[in-house]
Amino acid sequence: MTSLKKIANTLLCATLFAAATPLVSAELAGKKMAWAHHVPWHAPQNTSLTPLRYYNYPLLDVSGDAPTDWRNEFQQAKAQGIDGFFCDVVAKKNQPAVFGNTIYGMLRAAEGTDFQIGICLDVKINVDYQVNELARLLKQYGNHPNYPQYQGKPIVCTYTFLDWTVDEWKQIREKLKAKGVEIHLMANFATGYSRKGFDSFDSYLPYLDSVYLFSLPGLNGVNLDQTNSFYREKLAAQGKMFLPCIYPGYYGAWLNGRNDFYVTHRHLDTAHDTFVSAMKHPGDFLMYTTWNDHDETSYLPMLFTAGNTKITKAYSDAYKKIPPSGTTPEVVFAAHRELLAGTILRIEAMNLPRKSGSPVLVSGELVAPDKTVVGKLEQKVFRPDSFDRAEWLFDSADFARYPHLTARMKVRCGPKHTVVRLPAIFFFTGWLQNGVTVKSALSDLGELENTLKITSPAGGLIEARISYAAKKPVRRITLFRNDRPLAVPVKGKTMLPLTLEAPYGSIELDVIDGRIHQAVRKFHNNFSEEFHFDDTKMTSKANLSWMPIALLLEGGDSSAVAVRHGEESAVLSFAEIAKAGRVKIGNLLLSLAPAEATAQNDRPLASLQDDLTVRIYCGKTHRTDRFLVRYDFADGSFAWSEVDYPFARDFKAARGALLRTEVNLETPSGANAPPTAREFFAKTLPVTRTEVVDTEISPLLYRAGDWPFDGDGRDLAGDMPVDPIPESLFTDGFRGRGLGFTGKEKLKMRLRTAPMGACTYDFYMNWAAKGEKQSVISRTGWSDALNINVLSDGILEVVRNGAGKAAVVRGTTPVLPGKWTHIRVEYDLRAIRILVDGKEDVRKEIPVVRSYGNNLWHLGGGFPKYANFRGKLDELKVFSFVESSVANGGKK
Repeated sequence: MTSLKKIANTLLCATLFAAATPLVSAELAGKKMAWAHHVPWHAPQNTSLTPLRYYNYPLLDVSGDAPTDWRNEFQQAKAQGIDGFFCDVVAKKNQPAVFGNTIYGMLRAAEGTDFQIGICLDVKINVDYQVNELARLLKQYGNHPNYPQYQGKPIVCTYTFLDWTVDEWKQIREKLKAKGVEIHLMANFATGYSRKGFDSFDSYLPYLDSVYLFSLPGLNGVNLDQTNSFYREKLAAQGKMFLPCIYPGYYGAWLNGRNDFYVTHRHLDTAHDTFVSAMKHPGDFLMYTTWNDHDETSYLPMLFTAGNTKITKAYSDAYKKIPPSGTTPEVVFAAHRELLAGTILRIEAMNLPRKSGSPVLVSGELVAPDKTVVGKLEQKVFRPDSFDRAEWLFDSADFARYPHLTARMKVRCGPKHTVVRLPAIFFFTGWLQNGVTVKSALSDLGELENTLKITSPAGGLIEARISYAAKKPVRRITLFRNDRPLAVPVKGKTMLPLTLEAPYGSIELDVIDGRIHQAVRKFHNNFSEEFHFDDTKMTSKANLSWMPIALLLEGGDSSAVAVRHGEESAVLSFAEIAKAGRVKIGNLLLSLAPAEATAQNDRPLASLQDDLTVRIYCGKTHRTDRFLVRYDFADGSFAWSEVDYPFARDFKAARGALLRTEVNLETPSGANAPPTAREFFAKTLPVTRTEVVDTEISPLLYRAGDWPFDGDGRDLAGDMPVDPIPESLFTDGFRGRGLGFTGKEKLKMRLRTAPMGACTYDFYMNWAAKGEKQSVISRTGWSDALNINVLSDGILEVVRNGAGKAAVVRGTTPVLPGKWTHIRVEYDLRAIRILVDGKEDVRKEIPVVRSYGNNLWHLGGGFPKYANFRGKLDELKVFSFVESSVANGGKK
């Protein structure tokens, strides 16, 4: 199996030149610099592929030439006030450090600019490995003019500083010096949940030269200012440097990663709190965490967080004492993309300083899909030279009859005023999928006349009719379905987005009666040695499972693809691929792509208007599907179309139970935030307690998942498949195939699909009694989702244990082992009800509670102190409602 080393070498192939490394480096002592942590595996040439894994993905055009793409990324960072990157170099046992060569390619791309590229050490192996690799890399490029030096020594940043003991750092420094290498060691001292950094700092101090804190959640019980003050004063006494960090909180907007979300994002506030503290405790350098680690936080231009580009420039300039030069008002707005109906809707705004001018007056209104105004945002006043902030709070239970709202903001400065629409805010019950905080700067919000109409002429095929007329050039139009890009439309064509994955070997794909609109492969450019495509043929050699290929094909009713992989081949029509969803051809997996993953490689448009109809294969459609078009303009601004719900039978709301609460995903809970964190400015909130209310609820607020497990993990009710499921887990099921558990395994379900609050779990179970309590469905983290167990005597047990005292409901009817039994668990916010083979076994009222945080769930195990499940599961359905408690909206 090829190691991660090949990523770096592949990425480097287009960037290395034969010229010798220059011998004069940049001296940065005494200069004011803003840095950002950078992960090279999110190389700019991989930008197009990121929608496959992330809702919030970067918007950087890809030229196909690696040095050009790196330089464009450096230029973008510089425009945001960031002067350099510290890039992860990942230690790997018995191998050269991964991405070491990539950083050299980045340095070569930066030549001729003042942008700096430094090392950030990641992963601990052992002392000798670290010494040898660091000495090798620094001798290779530590004197490069774009490699940062401080007082004549190359800077080495360490992400995993506290993974090493004091004695190990002593050895590393001494052994490096013996090799003729002296460094400026920049240590990450973020301590997480413990006070280790405070209690042991003096012992580490002789072996480091400066300190930064990668994250500042305050989870160790020490507030931000105390922490920054402690390190800055200790370091200053030794003539060493402290780097404050701008840290926005991990928002976790990825689709299928390791976790849900880590630390509360709090709209603009977590980042702003760290900025304010940085201004109180400054040094020469400032650190942003991070530039492009999309699993955690990213400050580069992103789909939903475009406002970050303006914020970082304002923060960096203020830190460097560069006075604002502009006179045009700039305001950044923030709101959650999705909100659990019944929680507090918060819209926040922050003024960015400008040179002069009148105060900025900001007001607005909340507009429903039927264009009625349902809420007023009273006027707030911002001083021109300040980072003034303001918020507007609403009880979202009042809005549950609408699937979404749009804030229409009016910004007035002197005699001039501007009206802009913020991106829509969507309401749901049960679970969120895209919990990102949307950040939009006033100057980024464009407008144009446009229409969108979606129809479905055939199963899995939608027809989009799009028209627009703009006053400035449109560079890209993208059709979205449920916040995921579906395609870049091409007039009069039928579009088929595909992904191909193979663990080895070559792939050849020919398009019959159609053409390849665009194709990308991870860490590759077109016309490289291993990847090539033209209008009708794609060839990909030496494939690896972690180097997916994405294609966007154009065609018509007769279009097909001919695919060859090793000795296997197949000819498949566009319609056959769309119907199957995925096709195995030998060891090649060809899939209908869940998102369009070639867009950033497309040539930009320069269009003022168009009227087009396009057909796109998108798989099974659902009643709750929502479609939008995003228009990106040549000047960097953007606009969203109105939302179209083409498959909703009606919008009619119905009476249903809803949990009204001030608790939301940013309320401190468990270990996801310090207990002092508070999202709201206001002392008095529109909601002050958690209670069940009966109100009008739109049927489009309900979410559902339906996993029949017929040989795969497809979700027939939504967009959240479980993938991949090991083949060893499949067995004969209640219908077709199902899942078989031996007590040794458990299956992690898709993130953000375990419902909180009202819910229904419906499944078939065939269990094997082993004289022990078994975990059937479990949730971990901290939330009010449910666990389902079977006790040794076959009695079912339902536990809500994520908030406060656990609520436990046990049945009375034993579930017999060795036979299929239909299990249904309902929670209507007032009581839990267990049904066995369609008959009520027990109903018990439980206290009302809301807790929101990390929420992972598994089939087949995971409940504390219970054995893993033994037996079979099949036909799992999960709803964010109970049908009997919803008058109309909960119909299947």
